[in-house]
Amino acid sequence: MSVNQSKTTVLSWLLLSMTGVVASWASLIHDQFAFIYALPSLASAVMLMWIRRQPSFYAQPFYRTSWQVSIILVWLLIIPGCYFLATEL
Repeated sequence: MSVNQSKTTVLSWLLLSMTGVVASWASLIHDQFAFIYALPSLASAVMLMWIRRQPSFYAQPFYRTSWQVSIILVWLLIIPGCYFLATEL
């Protein structure tokens, strides 16, 4: 297993993604939302795309759950983004 496919690396990307979600929601609550806060979560989702593409990893419960958590965190970004866009129109 290469370094970028280790469990520690996957957890680091998930932590970065969670940080982006928290920053996005906090900025929305304080009426200072900016799309830059969503970038860590989006970058993390892109960096974890290899899990879904490799069946041998996706079959393992840790990696499958990590992929699912990553996608859920990305979906959580849609709510503040849509709310911000709706208030701007």
